[in-house]
Amino acid sequence: MVYALHVILVFLIVGTTPTPEGRQKQICTNSQVLLSSGDTLSKEPRYFHKDCEKITEETEKGKCANQKMYMEFYRELRYPALARENGIQGTVEVSLTISKEGYIKDVRLIKDIGGGCGKEVVSYFQKMKDQHVLWIPAFQDGLAVESEKIIPVNFRLD
Repeated sequence: MVYALHVILVFLIVGTTPTPEGRQKQICTNSQVLLSSGDTLSKEPRYFHKDCEKITEETEKGKCANQKMYMEFYRELRYPALARENGIQGTVEVSLTISKEGYIKDVRLIKDIGGGCGKEVVSYFQKMKDQHVLWIPAFQDGLAVESEKIIPVNFRLD
């Protein structure tokens, strides 16, 4: 049997609506972030890559940044041996808080499937945080704002 790492990243942007747990969360649809005030963000937070900043069209710049991040993510992420050996598959979810300055402020594991998969995903983004990897922050009314990204990562064995 051949084992392959299939990782699917889907970014859900989360605004600042309080939940009963005291956490701030509001899942967006159609690339808009809904804030408690009912306003939306004019720009979502995104990964920064110097090659993408040369692009003038914002939508294309965002696609380029996501593609660059996926390439780096795929290159570094490994399917944990324990998960492979035990046939563990599923979706891990991690939450990133992106500061208004454009840095990862917090990395939290929201959903784990075991076998080291959650640890692998958190480790990748924690490394980005520790290395002060720059992101482009979210913007609302022309001002940079702190936001949260929920990133589901799908682990599948073939």
